[in-house]
Amino acid sequence: MTDVNIIISGMLNNTINKKYLKHFKSNIFRIKKIEDITLKPDKNYDFPNCKFEKFKEFNNINELTIFICDFTFPGGLVSMPIDNNLIVLSTYDFEKYLKKDSLKFEKFLLRFVLSFSIIYKTNNNVLPPIDNPPNLIHKNTEGCLFDYSCRITDLLIFHSNPILCLESKSDLKSKQKPENYIKNIEIDINKLGRSSFEKIELFASQKPFIMEIIFLLLGCILGFILSKI
Repeated sequence: MTDVNIIISGMLNNTINKKYLKHFKSNIFRIKKIEDITLKPDKNYDFPNCKFEKFKEFNNINELTIFICDFTFPGGLVSMPIDNNLIVLSTYDFEKYLKKDSLKFEKFLLRFVLSFSIIYKTNNNVLPPIDNPPNLIHKNTEGCLFDYSCRITDLLIFHSNPILCLESKSDLKSKQKPENYIKNIEIDINKLGRSSFEKIELFASQKPFIMEIIFLLLGCILGFILSKI
């Protein structure tokens, strides 16, 4: 079990449901602490002047720490490991896409918490530098927890069909973790998939005309049944 500390900055303090994060039952990680901070205006945090070294001042805990902010990073980066145990996650523009895609903000964040926790744990409790990513991360495996994605639209595919691909499983098996480690990861992954309600909500937002027809037919059927009672 990997202890995870989360730091939330800016307007996200009021956006993220911290109880949802804290109460998520995982076999891989435990959210030990969630801290809210307010950063003073500083152009060195935001694009195009972003200096990632600035975030090191928040690394005062010798455990995996995820700093969640709404800054824009160079090259459209979503996350960046800053230190051995500190990684920064930018949620810039996330809310717009998640609302359109009918997905909980918190569930989307937990996908990152899970993947970062596994990478950290399987790399001897150290986050690998961005220029030397672990073999776990790879391209062209849409829906896999470790699919390398730069665009948020690609990242969202995971929640529609969350999987741990064969390539990732093979790499994890080589890490000499407990026998049930991969099984526990898959249990967590399944929890991060869309709920039935979220699937219906997404379908309704994408195909409103079909939903109107379905509701009309259901209304007719219900009316017919009631007329026979």
